[in-house]
Amino acid sequence: MIPARWLPIVGSCVLWALVACGSETSTLLPEGAKGSPAELRAQARPLSLVLAEPDGGDRVVTVSGTIGKVCRSMGCWFYVADAEQMVLVDLKPVGFTVPIDASGRPCVVEGRLYKDGSDRRIDARRVALWPAPQ
Repeated sequence: MIPARWLPIVGSCVLWALVACGSETSTLLPEGAKGSPAELRAQARPLSLVLAEPDGGDRVVTVSGTIGKVCRSMGCWFYVADAEQMVLVDLKPVGFTVPIDASGRPCVVEGRLYKDGSDRRIDARRVALWPAPQ
């Protein structure tokens, strides 16, 4: 039995542990980018819908999806995917990276969509990440 005088301390520790373990938050990259992950998510459209639009050349898009394969050496590129499509996202032009263990995490990517031969790519400006579903 815990002495009554210890209950406030024990209760605070338990509450802190629950909050710390259960509240992994979203991340907006690069650090210091304007806006918030929630604002970026509100602007996003599913990747497949954006790619289904008539090709108008280079354009700025905000797409949602899940992170697939990630650059294993630095995290300087990754694939964003949904149930139907997948696109390479290049982070090198703006000089930031994602965690190399980010595969499976929901994300929103804002950047320049363009064609590279028969492939389409995105040069990212901002990326928002959320914890992977459990």
